[in-house]
Amino acid sequence: MLGTLLPVILPLVLLLALLFWPAARVLAAPYLPLLPPLVLAGGFFPAWRFNRGRPALALLLLAATGLVLTFPPAGLAPEQLRPLLSLLLPAGMVLLLLLPERGFFSLSGLLRAGLFSLLWAGALFCLWRQPEKILALLQTEWVQLPAGLGPLPAQPILLGWLLLMVAALFWLWRCPGPIEAALFWTALTGTVGLYWTGPLDMGTWLGLAGLAPCLAIIEMTHGLAFHDELTGLPGRRALNEALNRLAGRYTVAMVDIDHFKGFNDRYGHDVGDQVLKMVGSRLARVDGGGKAYRYGGEEFTLLFAGKSVDAAMPFVEQVRIEVEQAGFVLRRRLQRPRRKPRKPGKRMEQKRLSVTVSIGVAERGKGESPDEVVKRADQALYRAKQGGRNRVCRQGMG
Repeated sequence: MLGTLLPVILPLVLLLALLFWPAARVLAAPYLPLLPPLVLAGGFFPAWRFNRGRPALALLLLAATGLVLTFPPAGLAPEQLRPLLSLLLPAGMVLLLLLPERGFFSLSGLLRAGLFSLLWAGALFCLWRQPEKILALLQTEWVQLPAGLGPLPAQPILLGWLLLMVAALFWLWRCPGPIEAALFWTALTGTVGLYWTGPLDMGTWLGLAGLAPCLAIIEMTHGLAFHDELTGLPGRRALNEALNRLAGRYTVAMVDIDHFKGFNDRYGHDVGDQVLKMVGSRLARVDGGGKAYRYGGEEFTLLFAGKSVDAAMPFVEQVRIEVEQAGFVLRRRLQRPRRKPRKPGKRMEQKRLSVTVSIGVAERGKGESPDEVVKRADQALYRAKQGGRNRVCRQGMG
């Protein structure tokens, strides 16, 4: 959850400081005009480098909004453009939030960029050709609101915001991630800035809105480098860094799924992936201060910082038992009829697969390097495999 919200926290803190702390505005005033171009350049380069199409398009939409307001089409004032832009900008961000990532310099990414360009150009052209009709449509009042509510955007704009907000929140709840949270922040902040700048100018609002996608790219890159996408566990690089930080006593447990190749060969890689996720979820709940890592393939690692092998063994054994008792329920695809049967048949048979793990445990000896500890844990794992699998072997066991 923290990784999802991290790209939003810094822009939010900066926005609150600039809005409610006058001294911060005075201190930052000489540098605020540089914020939009720095955010655009600082975000677009990593988006291009890592081929992230959605953050790149989000930054381009923000830049287009700023350019249109700074250099409005002939015959149109910025105030005439704001109602339309206040719908185009959040609609574009929410659409990017709903779309899957397809890269930027790909056929799909370029088609998306072209589609957004055509939609924006078409909407602005219609406003330029028929400003009175478009603005009258956007300012339609369906219901008489109480006068005490103060100045509010027109009701079509409020309705559009509400629908976009519901869609964005639903998708963010269903598919949380740093890019998704950043796009939601960008839509919200950019839209608020179009209608209420307060003590800040429009460029500052757009710059703060674009800061979140920049930070989301960094967070996403960190996640790819240090976390396993399938199981959600920290990866081997994170394990190596954790081991290098430890100088005192610790215990390493190497975990291997028994007969995993057989699962893949017999049931397919989809089932194998589900087995990996199931085992990873059980290991992630290990007690005793242990932390689980995806080592690679069907291997995992448990790291117990500050614990001896004797202290860690009960928790390692408990994990082995939990995996064995959990098992894995396989829904047999061959039982699924291609067409709906005329008569109700028996319930689809489900097959329960037995999933077990073998574990080798080793404690760091005096002067040992992390590689040496992992190697001895691997040797203990080998003995567990040779001894019949579904068991825990520790250093020194025969």
